[in-house]
Amino acid sequence: MKKFAIAVLSLGLLGALPVAQAASVTVDAGNYLLSYEDTFLPGASVSVAGGVVTFGGLAYSTFAIGGSIETNGVLGSFDSYGGNPFPIVITAKAGYTLSGLVESVAGDHRAVAGEAQDAQAGVVAGLVSRWVTVNGTDPLGQNTPYQLVSLAPGQASAGAFNATGALAFSSSGPIGLSALDLLAGAGATGQGSAAYVSLSQYKIGVQTTAVPEPEMLALVLAGLGVVGLRARRGQQA
Repeated sequence: MKKFAIAVLSLGLLGALPVAQAASVTVDAGNYLLSYEDTFLPGASVSVAGGVVTFGGLAYSTFAIGGSIETNGVLGSFDSYGGNPFPIVITAKAGYTLSGLVESVAGDHRAVAGEAQDAQAGVVAGLVSRWVTVNGTDPLGQNTPYQLVSLAPGQASAGAFNATGALAFSSSGPIGLSALDLLAGAGATGQGSAAYVSLSQYKIGVQTTAVPEPEMLALVLAGLGVVGLRARRGQQA
């Protein structure tokens, strides 16, 4: 009975311990700040160059073998559903607004189709993302870039790939990544057919537009007023 009481007490103490919360990491990408949860693409290396943030070192891969494992796929899924925080939040720095973004996934593939008449092989890789405004959760759009390689009997393909897609919008406030799916699939049918595909990078670059300073805006308006005044005087003359 004493052991049972100690076990119950231990469970109660464990239940009272604070649960580890996801931490937010912010990187400076030039004209904007990108904040991401440390549970987003765990283990990835993060770098910034030319206003583009790269999550590298990803390990999403899959393969298919004709006559054995003919279709296969892998999915990395991250979202803000169920009260979860946005996996990524992007905020323009002072003097700028957000006007669009470009996302891409990169990786490698190898595929070969056997010689039989019905032999086939192929790979597909890409992403599906949804973006919203943080304050109003208004949808900004969905990005769905992908790359497909499809082989007929006797054909082969190998090398790097890059699937890129862009969204155009205008937002003076922060935007959030509502959901992101990273997708990779492989298929192979027929003797001697095989396919392999991997995703190693996810990149995001954001376009910003400079907001005129109040002094500059006043000068522009004053200039327009002078031009209008001269035009009216020309019409009266």
